Amino acid sequence: MKYTTYLFDFDYTLADSSRGIVICFRNVLERHGHTGISDEAIKRTIGKTLEDSFSILSGITTPETLAEYKKEYVKEADTYMTVNTFFFPETVTVLKTLKSQGAQIGIISTKFRFRIREMVDQHFPKDFFDIIIGGEDVKQAKPDPQGIKKALRRLHRRKSETLYIGDSTVDAETAQAAKVDFVGVLNGMTTREELMVYPHRQILDNLSLLPLIHKFTPYEPDKHFPEKFFYSSCFPPKIVAFYKLLHQKQIRGKHEIKENPTCCVCKNCGNTFQGNYCPHCGQNRHTPRFTIRNAFQNILSGFFNIDHGFSRNLIELLYRPGYMIRDYLKGKRVHYYKPFQTLFVLAALYIMGVQLIDPAAIKLSEKEMEEEPTIASLMDDIKYQQEQTSDSCTKYYLGQSITYADSAQWAQTHSLSESIQAQIDAKFSNQDPNELKKEISKQIKKELKQKIKAKNGEIDDWRGLMKEIGTTLARQDSLRMATLGREANKQDSTISEIRKNILANMAQQDNPYEDQDIWNDLSEAGSEMKNVFNEMTNNYFTENSFLSAVGNLMKSWIHGNKAFSILALLPLFTISTRLSFCRTSIGRRLNLTENFFAQVYIACQILWISLLILPFTGTAHLNDIFDLSYKAIFILFVWDYRQLFGLSWWKSFCRTIIMFWYCFLGLLLVCSIIIGIIVLIAYIIQWGK
Repeated sequence: MKYTTYLFDFDYTLADSSRGIVICFRNVLERHGHTGISDEAIKRTIGKTLEDSFSILSGITTPETLAEYKKEYVKEADTYMTVNTFFFPETVTVLKTLKSQGAQIGIISTKFRFRIREMVDQHFPKDFFDIIIGGEDVKQAKPDPQGIKKALRRLHRRKSETLYIGDSTVDAETAQAAKVDFVGVLNGMTTREELMVYPHRQILDNLSLLPLIHKFTPYEPDKHFPEKFFYSSCFPPKIVAFYKLLHQKQIRGKHEIKENPTCCVCKNCGNTFQGNYCPHCGQNRHTPRFTIRNAFQNILSGFFNIDHGFSRNLIELLYRPGYMIRDYLKGKRVHYYKPFQTLFVLAALYIMGVQLIDPAAIKLSEKEMEEEPTIASLMDDIKYQQEQTSDSCTKYYLGQSITYADSAQWAQTHSLSESIQAQIDAKFSNQDPNELKKEISKQIKKELKQKIKAKNGEIDDWRGLMKEIGTTLARQDSLRMATLGREANKQDSTISEIRKNILANMAQQDNPYEDQDIWNDLSEAGSEMKNVFNEMTNNYFTENSFLSAVGNLMKSWIHGNKAFSILALLPLFTISTRLSFCRTSIGRRLNLTENFFAQVYIACQILWISLLILPFTGTAHLNDIFDLSYKAIFILFVWDYRQLFGLSWWKSFCRTIIMFWYCFLGLLLVCSIIIGIIVLIAYIIQWGK
């Protein structure tokens, strides 16, 4: 089709003003101590508002400071901007060609209108441009479509016959929000791949071919059903209009209010001033003295360091999560609360909500965390009680309890005596195991009587006597296990060897289940092996008090901690998203760090929705990473990725499936590595023995 109206961006589309922009930014930034900022970084901010650009380059988020930087920039631009701005070689020729064809021409830019006039009046007649809309002519800057819509109203033109030309993704978003066709030019810092993400007619290297644009075949990134089928035909006009308004709000988000030039009286201190903030008390022109509303916000900020950005995060996570994440990653960080702070605050609010609505879930979680007490922990408890009591009788019995517990712990750490072990080795080869058990039992009883008799004259030394008695009893249990192992295989008494011999005996029997003693012995042997492993672990941590304290602290902090559980899973989602949404599919590819921050915000969204539905469900799942169902989580990921990467519903659905498939493969890989490490360690230990 042939267009009748051509609306242009200015910087990097019609003219190259990068030299003047860099000079002005550098003078302001270096004046305030912001050094080391490259020209490339400054050029990447061209097309954004001055407040957002200064926030990206300096890291400052205070609105008052950004407003002051903006004023200084305007003063610098009066000196350096116009003399350092040049039209591209093809600009004048192309614009005059379009004008000769009867087209209407306009400029929509974030630059001030008077600054644009200074430049165009040097190369074009006064009435050459039908309309010029600058940053001061609109309440909301691009990508808000207000500038384009205002131009179309003044020119009395329809959207279908209008073409918007720009160089950046902000321009592409503006055209998409205004529902007009878009042509991208590569004069600026934005690449072709980045512009390919958005709906466009064509992407040109420069403006030379623009007069012939109607002869090009329109680019169609996705085949999809027409919007009219879903909305205009199925819903009333009011609902369709509301949806379009919501869609524009989703893309645009919330922006800071521009400076108000009118005078007003401060509602907090009564001072008369001009602008948005009172120079006397620093409050907003709409902020009154303390009320219930701002007092509640002040209390929350004291507990959680919450500011206005947190409430904005909570609202936008519910209706424009992907666009919000995109704005944050692109540099509009002054408007939002940081992702990690948001996650930890929401996790704290979730625990508070669980305590109010489902306290039984916390008790169940604490009960699951409780472990079987060890001898060392029991001894510590008894010693503490002994120190606290003043009754002599109670102290005596607590002392006896410590003696018994210490004897049992001492007995567990000793192996068989060499004399009894030698008897087993000598008699096992030619003696029946049952007879051997009886003989060993007699030997143990005899040795026990001798020790008690020898200690009869020193009966007060209960501690030493109980240690030796405990050792003897431990020998008896160990001999039983040793006999069971040697009965299965005289060379090796491992559980795997026992199992092989049992299966071999079962294969030779007519009824393998007749001998139930074999199964009982196997079960008992497995329990003993588990106890030995737990005992080795407990002994290791008992001997290292620092490691034991660190381990207990980590267990108590990790158990039921939503934030930690979520963060442990996010690296897997980050890598999977990086692999799924490749450059050939979406154009602008986020790096790993940007993907990780995006995943943190998505986790915040899921946790926030879980908190909202908690009063309605009445049940919490502290041991699960998320309370929502897998289907709900999948739908949220599809929705977020669609907004974040600018995809259609179908493409976002397919890419999300691929992302979760990569997550599954990643889990398999991690499990395989862990199993391999365990097997390697076991092999090294076995080889060392």
